[in-house]
Amino acid sequence: MLSLFIATLPFETNKGTRNFKSIRNSGATVYYTPVLDDFKQIRRIASSQGMLVINAAYTFDETLLKKAAKLFDLDLEKITPSYILSSFKDVSYADHPEYTEFEDLCNRLLKPMGCVCQLKFFTPEATPVIYVASEKTQADTGKKGNNPLSAALGAFTPKKVQKTIPTLCMNMNNELVRTMVGIKNSTVFESIVYILYIQSLLLGKYPVNDEGMHLFNTSLYRLITL
Repeated sequence: MLSLFIATLPFETNKGTRNFKSIRNSGATVYYTPVLDDFKQIRRIASSQGMLVINAAYTFDETLLKKAAKLFDLDLEKITPSYILSSFKDVSYADHPEYTEFEDLCNRLLKPMGCVCQLKFFTPEATPVIYVASEKTQADTGKKGNNPLSAALGAFTPKKVQKTIPTLCMNMNNELVRTMVGIKNSTVFESIVYILYIQSLLLGKYPVNDEGMHLFNTSLYRLITL
């Protein structure tokens, strides 16, 4: 029964709405995420990496994808923001020992925010930083009961994922970030780190409280008045 209509079913992806036939033809592996907040983080960066990612946060989307993958013998892979983070190229601390001090300084400044810093190479180069929030366990809120669609698709219980520490990923391909490595003025350095941190939250559409906006404005003021 599923094979009769699955090809025309629309799914939201990081490249717009596409039907399943188009998704099948896009590549060997079908990537998806069942968490809306994760999809919001992943979509912009995944596009720059040439990946097509499905937002499977809607009811029954993940179940449909799993059944379709078995039906058509597709390679289906669930990804998270940390998956994208791990796919970025690592820096060489041996070749660039100055990166160690740079990362340590950033970590010291970000610690009060409960955030850590990682240095990576990724595209687009114009993006200086990416904020990757801690991964959340998706709650199973689906009511089974007498729902015929639920019975047809089968019961599904999401697996818990290990919680990760929020990470501010610095892009060493970015000219601004590379320039920061050589900055010796502590006021300038701190101000730029704080501005990039708040900017990454805003770009990721994360809420920024009054304290965060005060930090952003104060840091910007310190740079202007130097």
